[in-house]
Amino acid sequence: MSPTKLSLVRFIPNSTYNNFKIVNKSISIHMAQVKIEEIINHLDYKIRKSLEATLEEHFPNQNFDTRSVFRTFKRQISRKCDTWEDVPDDLVERN
Repeated sequence: MSPTKLSLVRFIPNSTYNNFKIVNKSISIHMAQVKIEEIINHLDYKIRKSLEATLEEHFPNQNFDTRSVFRTFKRQISRKCDTWEDVPDDLVERN
């Protein structure tokens, strides 16, 4: 996998003249790819329980079919995300 090139532009205040100068820097970021739906499926129980706790915290004394809400959440993930999502390498560790 080839690194992604990213150009950064940073504005640095020049205290003498109250102007800004532009500093251009290029860095390489290596990106890993993950199958986000598969990760959600793998962590199904933990994510569903987290979603259930979130609903209870934000909507106390209300009943939700948490399994149905979680199915909707997973369906929205599949609609909004690509099959393979790019993530920075430092977020993925291989044991």
